[in-house]
Amino acid sequence: MFYIANLELQLERGLTPRVSYTEIDKTFREDKEHIVHYSMKLRRKGTIGRKERQSWLDSAEGYVAKMRSFASGE
Repeated sequence: MFYIANLELQLERGLTPRVSYTEIDKTFREDKEHIVHYSMKLRRKGTIGRKERQSWLDSAEGYVAKMRSFASGE
């Protein structure tokens, strides 16, 4: 997810690639609803439950679909 978020920074915002999770997370600090924050929370948590995992997967699918439509110019 962080790799895709890094691509978003490059494509949509014209920013140079970030080299760490923390840099990517900080770049999206204004958008508290961005999936990268949820991903970082789960990454730090370690063990996650089935509901949380499914919630993240649903969010990730939506985010990837959004990035695909942006990349294709729709």
